[in-house]
Amino acid sequence: MNGVIGVFAATFVVSVSSLSSAEGLFFDSDDVRIHYVDLGAGEPVVLVHGFTASLEMWNVDDIMKNLAQDYRVIALDVRGHGLSGKPHVPEAYGPKMAEDIIRLLDHLEVKKAHMVGYSMGAYIIGRLLVTNPDRVLTATLGSGAFPNWSSEDRKFAEEQARATEERGRAGQLYPWETADQDFVALAACARGTRYEAVTDEEIARIYVPMLAIYGSVEKDEEELFFSEDLKRLALPKSALPHVVVPGATHAGEQATFRRPEFIETVRHLVESN
Repeated sequence: MNGVIGVFAATFVVSVSSLSSAEGLFFDSDDVRIHYVDLGAGEPVVLVHGFTASLEMWNVDDIMKNLAQDYRVIALDVRGHGLSGKPHVPEAYGPKMAEDIIRLLDHLEVKKAHMVGYSMGAYIIGRLLVTNPDRVLTATLGSGAFPNWSSEDRKFAEEQARATEERGRAGQLYPWETADQDFVALAACARGTRYEAVTDEEIARIYVPMLAIYGSVEKDEEELFFSEDLKRLALPKSALPHVVVPGATHAGEQATFRRPEFIETVRHLVESN
């Protein structure tokens, strides 16, 4: 759209894929139950996954394990996804997904955190940069930018919602999805995008260190869309710092977040700020 030391070391005898389930915690965010994990020690890094995925996304290629060697890693299932609550109305999404992150920080008594988002997660972090910049140390926007709401966005969101509903009726799952996927909630999440829009003027006032990372495959329409999306933004210093990953796609085996450049980029931004 336009516009992952002590106790941790002992715990990691289990596999990474089972770690999040074993250590998962819950809290109430405005009457919606939110599932999260809290690993490692050090400066906090919050990981926000993409649409129809879950925090398990960050277990792929040991992303959480990598970061938790040096940082406190907080990853959540955003509402409508994973083991979190799944409201069925669009009004329950949009800005409320960013508010869940702030409530989670409050719940954990964390004043500020480095934020890392991918795809939909990047849009959620993009909104936080406008509404709650005082809670963000740095922001890595992976294959996503800032939420806007144009006629093109409206069309995209509705197409995404309808495709999700059709997949639900057909019982069709993506490889990263689980059998308990709530397609009604996911469709509502897609339609709720219209409530989270921010303006280019608001984006231009962002002072938090941030950068974008996305793939360069021209035939991958989603990555190309995000890269074009970023170019139009009225950002300080004329452009948002960005990293282009050659050959990376939006999803699949070569997804941008699965490439070594992704974790290297996150670490570089966090360590330099």
